[in-house]
Amino acid sequence: MKLLQVVGSTVDIDEFSKHLTTQALGRVLNYQDKDKLFHPIIFSTTKVPSTMIIAQDELKDQGRYAHGHGFLSEEQTAGIGRRGRDWKSSFAGNLYFSFIWAPSTETVKELISEMYKLNFAISIATVKAAAAVGVNEARIKWPNDVWIGERKLSGMLVNFDGKNGAVVGVGVNVNEKLIPYDHKLSAISLADVAKGEVNRELVLASFCNELENVMQKPMEEILELYIKYDMLQGRTVRVYHKSRGVDDEKDYNARVLGYSSGGNLIVERLDSASKVSLSGWFLRLS
Repeated sequence: MKLLQVVGSTVDIDEFSKHLTTQALGRVLNYQDKDKLFHPIIFSTTKVPSTMIIAQDELKDQGRYAHGHGFLSEEQTAGIGRRGRDWKSSFAGNLYFSFIWAPSTETVKELISEMYKLNFAISIATVKAAAAVGVNEARIKWPNDVWIGERKLSGMLVNFDGKNGAVVGVGVNVNEKLIPYDHKLSAISLADVAKGEVNRELVLASFCNELENVMQKPMEEILELYIKYDMLQGRTVRVYHKSRGVDDEKDYNARVLGYSSGGNLIVERLDSASKVSLSGWFLRLS
């Protein structure tokens, strides 16, 4: 199946800045684009191995002074997925970015609390960013993927350094379309739903605005929002213990009941009717 980039133009930093309302997040944006040789808030190259690697280096060097710094690339040659998997990204059309969340906190306990909230807030911010460009169908697939219907729109990864904060990597399919359109494929873009080109700058700025806003809320309210946009409750899923699609004798089918107060997924096994609290397993929708 061939992929077609419907938009080849690079991100307009001025357009992004126009929509940005944050105090910190995205105010320093390191943008990897060969055509923008100078901008007060960017540096430029053609492509990078991974925006997460660059962000991790900056967090290590600057610590909490790097809070809110963003890293955006038009192409990644060695993107990082869940559990260290490679994640490929083609040139232009979509959004591939990372950012540093390293807020000032007085205790390690407060910092860990921030990291916990962050895991839920990033997917909420992605759903809200999609809505900002008129795509209201996006929903969260636990723990932090965003889907539209049965197809994946966005994936996220959080790496906490255990000391200063976290680097969050986000990929959002914005203007990449599949031709011919195949319903069996598992990916979808905002342009597929919007039936036309989507403003990437608005998507990125909206994500930053929404995330900073959501992170100001207590965990209870964040979890309420997360559940509001959840797509799994009532669904039947396959729970894998090794990796999704890799069978193990411990795997089982279950019905999703909801979430615990701590954000764990609560399921009921179909083979025994016993309830199980999940915190990090692989799921496949049935």
